[in-house]
Amino acid sequence: MKGNNGLGGWKPDQRVGTLGILNITLNNKAKLFSPMGGDAVRGLSTLTGFNKGAKLRITGTFRNVTEEIWTGRIMSIDSDDKNWGNEQVRLMAVDWMNVPSNFPMKAATIGLNKRIDEAMTTILSRLSVQPEATSFATGSFTFPAVFDNVQRKTMALSEFTKLANSELGYIYVKHDGTLVAKSMLTRHGWRALDQVWIT
Repeated sequence: MKGNNGLGGWKPDQRVGTLGILNITLNNKAKLFSPMGGDAVRGLSTLTGFNKGAKLRITGTFRNVTEEIWTGRIMSIDSDDKNWGNEQVRLMAVDWMNVPSNFPMKAATIGLNKRIDEAMTTILSRLSVQPEATSFATGSFTFPAVFDNVQRKTMALSEFTKLANSELGYIYVKHDGTLVAKSMLTRHGWRALDQVWIT
């Protein structure tokens, strides 16, 4: 298993999360992971719902604490069998950032006097696939206009970038599928320490 999600780095121009991708190779000797519902002729009994577009949630447990590690949807499934491979299934999944990357904002209405959190809510109202949850900080600025330069091929992700750059905030998807929009003041470094380590 190999994957990524969240922000791609900490440079000033990296304010919007990259597309999260997860690649997994599964042992398929029991024929549980055959794509598209299996094949009755070959005697495959696939897990129900294991196909392209299915939601994928990876969890991990450490010291009796279970956490979500990655959440997204299956984009591709490639399988082989003992006749021409080593009975493995390779799947590739993407996180929710795939939705705004491919959703055109055509016919968007210009919004007046909107903060980043309000503009994000407006964008989400246009999308058919929603994130698992949202966590939007109240914006520090009220923008005179948003969506005022939307063209026919402008994607929702481009509007995320404009909002994050204008706010000097961050927009990304967490490992549990929560879409986060942080304002300029969210990461200012002024928070008082609640613990001080003395060695």
